[in-house]
Amino acid sequence: MLSAFLFLCTGSAAFSAVAAHAPDRYRHVLNAQELQDLSMEPAYAAFVRPLSGNILYVRIPLFHAKTSSQLHSELKALPAGHGLRNVILDLRANHGGIINAAIEVADEFIAAGVLARTAGIEDQPDMVFMATPEGFLQGGRVLVLMDGQTASAAELLAGILRVNANAKLAGRNSFGKSAVQARDMQADGSILAHTVAHYYFSDDSSVPDKGLQPDLIWPLRLVNKTIPSHQSNAERLRLDPALKRARQDVIKEKPR
Repeated sequence: MLSAFLFLCTGSAAFSAVAAHAPDRYRHVLNAQELQDLSMEPAYAAFVRPLSGNILYVRIPLFHAKTSSQLHSELKALPAGHGLRNVILDLRANHGGIINAAIEVADEFIAAGVLARTAGIEDQPDMVFMATPEGFLQGGRVLVLMDGQTASAAELLAGILRVNANAKLAGRNSFGKSAVQARDMQADGSILAHTVAHYYFSDDSSVPDKGLQPDLIWPLRLVNKTIPSHQSNAERLRLDPALKRARQDVIKEKPR
């Protein structure tokens, strides 16, 4: 089942590999139950806010089972007549999550064609993910914000939008993980996380080990500005210096 395929942060067995790769960036590894629990937390809900200049800001902190439905509800609630021209998609510090949540978000931007595919390395069948015609975010310019903590399912979404929607990636290199992992409960209660497939974009490229390289490379001091976790999304918008740069850059991009 797709819901069983959790990308990064998928349990204690995966921690050693993650920690060895970036011990300063990952302080906690999420298991399946924690992902479910976080879907109920407002801090991990999809956030949408119209900005001046026909810009729509979308922030997705994590991909859990309710991400796409939360995003869809937020988009449906936009004021009537809101003209979509530019989208800033903020995936900074998004460590990944559930693969189908990222695919469903990508489908909001893309009307047709192959979004991504998986190639199994065990007995898992290969899967192809197709776009559907409906979507609230089709047709505008897209700028994706990412950093070194943008990982796995978030990298999948960023790459799909770059390949299929001519999105520009801004910030710093992402984490670098294209593996699809499954989790098996062991007799002693421990969890074994193992790679069962890799994902590929519609042009047959994938996420390199060094991560996706941004089209627009920003200084670290701009990308990694820490906003206190207790701040509301509205305060984050006001305090985050990267958004001023993003608003300038997205308007410069050619429309799709």
